[in-house]
Amino acid sequence: MSDEHKSSRLWFLGETALARFSASSPVRGLFSYLCRKLRRFMAQLPIEPLDESLVRAELRATAADLRALQSFLGEVAHRRKAFKLPPADRALCDWAAERARDVALIAVRIERRVGPRPKPGERSRRRKPSIPSEETPP
Repeated sequence: MSDEHKSSRLWFLGETALARFSASSPVRGLFSYLCRKLRRFMAQLPIEPLDESLVRAELRATAADLRALQSFLGEVAHRRKAFKLPPADRALCDWAAERARDVALIAVRIERRVGPRPKPGERSRRRKPSIPSEETPP
């Protein structure tokens, strides 16, 4: 993953959308340009007051991104049923279906860990989860 991708949450949106266009497509170039500009603009905006901690909000956003990735993998997997594909591509579709399930499991773990979204205007008052440390006897 490039440094530009590591520094932005919009890399996900850009890469999955750009996969549908060839490298020489003017649409790909335009979309890529707009994503870069939007990333720079968003980086300059201050973080607004949230109804939960920034860490929880970021993990919740990560889970949402994983759900979108799960959906995208599901679309790829569905192509096996929707189109006549060569055997190698059918196998990749099956593999994509398995990865969609893997991604869903990670999203569920994150969603369970951060808990339900707080109601608008209500700051989360969840206590810190109890995690046994190596120093704490069982």
